[in-house]
Amino acid sequence: MKNSILVLLFIFNILSSSAQVVNSGVNLPIGEPKIEVVDSAEVCVFYQYDYLLGGRKYSGQTMLLLGQKFGGFYDYYDDKLVHLQDSLNKAKASSVEYMGKNLLIGKSVVYKIPIVFSLDSMTATVLLKNIFEYEYSQHMPKIDWHLVDALDTTIAGIACKRATCEFGGRNWTAFYAPSIEVGLGPYLFNGLPGLIFSVKDTAGVHKFTLNGLTHPKEKLPIYLSTNEKIIKTTRDKARKSVENEKKDVIKAFQASSPGIVFPDDVLNEDRSRPYDPIELK
Repeated sequence: MKNSILVLLFIFNILSSSAQVVNSGVNLPIGEPKIEVVDSAEVCVFYQYDYLLGGRKYSGQTMLLLGQKFGGFYDYYDDKLVHLQDSLNKAKASSVEYMGKNLLIGKSVVYKIPIVFSLDSMTATVLLKNIFEYEYSQHMPKIDWHLVDALDTTIAGIACKRATCEFGGRNWTAFYAPSIEVGLGPYLFNGLPGLIFSVKDTAGVHKFTLNGLTHPKEKLPIYLSTNEKIIKTTRDKARKSVENEKKDVIKAFQASSPGIVFPDDVLNEDRSRPYDPIELK
């Protein structure tokens, strides 16, 4: 119960602001989503994302978008929020309608590291979304995979081979389909001789499992966020900043919203939050 207080207070702060808008009779414009479209996806691969945190299991939906020049990896519902804002803005809908739908869809967002990468240079732009948002660029990692020869499982009706690796301080097992010659997968995983159908760390904390593959009738945009509040930095600094936010979430909220006020009992409770990222190092 105590761990829910902070979230409730933060949401209450947002809703209180919106209530002032309603009472004043003012309907603020929604505005266009702050994104830069870099390509259009011709293939969409869906992955269920499961992870354990603080003894609790979370499940979400992610998707890998592949275009001619770029690829992107997003939370499915986070992507829906972008399209929701765009459609409601064009329809000149009320900000109250947008906020209601935003809160409803936003509850399903689980994966919070959108990635856009060049298929030519294999460089990636990574966004860490926490209380603050941090952006950095890196080369797609060169993963030292160890392949197992046998076709030892079937996923979604496709024969898959096994591979293992050490990546980001964790040991991983993956299954890939040699019949689909796309050496990519969820998150930053790449370099196998086939599309990754499943990848999980051996401790059972993080797992991605393919649960759909489509050629969309309408090409989906692959985009970067252009929010002016994004902090552009290095990988090490971004990861350290998120770690520090998790160690003292109250301090981070106060830095992001200087006007927010917390009661003494919240200030005196455990200010840390569980943190077990995909990459430990």
